[in-house]
Amino acid sequence: MIRIEAIIDGSPYIISAFCGNITKSDNIDSLGVQLSFDYLNNKVIDKNSVWIDLSLGNTIFMYDNDELIFQGSIQKATRNGLSYYQYDVFDSAWYLNKQEARIQFSGVDVKTAIETLCKQEYIPCEVACDIPTKVTKIYNGDTISKIIDDLLKQATAETGKRYRREYNNSKLYINAFDNLKMIWESEPLVSDFSQDFNCDGMANKVVILSGNEKNTTVVATKQDDESIKKYGMYVHYEKIDDKKKAQADNIATKKLKELSTPKKTIKCTLWGDNYVRAGRILKFNQPNIGMVGEYLVVSCEHSYDGMKHTMDCELKLSEEINNE
Repeated sequence: MIRIEAIIDGSPYIISAFCGNITKSDNIDSLGVQLSFDYLNNKVIDKNSVWIDLSLGNTIFMYDNDELIFQGSIQKATRNGLSYYQYDVFDSAWYLNKQEARIQFSGVDVKTAIETLCKQEYIPCEVACDIPTKVTKIYNGDTISKIIDDLLKQATAETGKRYRREYNNSKLYINAFDNLKMIWESEPLVSDFSQDFNCDGMANKVVILSGNEKNTTVVATKQDDESIKKYGMYVHYEKIDDKKKAQADNIATKKLKELSTPKKTIKCTLWGDNYVRAGRILKFNQPNIGMVGEYLVVSCEHSYDGMKHTMDCELKLSEEINNE
């Protein structure tokens, strides 16, 4: 049973009876989790009952029976008529997406850079793998999450290894994709599902450029002839710093591998499990709908309606992630 509590002036209030359309969502491209719910406050009409006023900044806890599954603060409120409100609540990662920082790195590896940034900004952090790519760069006024994403992007461009960052239990956690194996133990049951195939964003020829804005030179080119024959030519240009020219060929190879096939999007509705969120891996064995193997959860929205708990997931075949 879902229970929602609000902390107001230091005192807890159970508000579950006044809440509806409860959803909890996240996606793999952004840090943090968002809780949204409708809220009935009828004190304008019914002055004989006790109604709890919610405000921006109030702390909200969400429990499934006695298990805490979300904690955050109200960041957005919308009123619809006399009695109906809608609230958006974000966990602590919201501040990483909003808070700006200034920091300079001079030839340190990415793991050290992230740990230094988090220490400077008083963010609990664990980087659970080595990220040896060296970085020399000044960040001036970028958000913390944007700085971290840029550092990891540089590492991926150089090595081809992908990384996942997740904010959980008030701690930032970063690890390589191939070190993570978080598989849902239950067999997921699909109700609604859809699959979409799209050439938008693909590229089967990659051209790497180096130099300044006025004078650039081509330092590497890679193409997939079979893909070009099948889909036509799609060219992707990418610019790198002169100091990375030695890695240009490797960068082109990795980028071509990532982009040379059409994108496949899978969406489905499953019975809910609080364990599942973006970044988890689900196993399917349903050949009748073409879903067999391990799939990465790209985004997930949980919906709670009384005793009914479902989740809408966007998935990507795990093999495709490994090839990116």
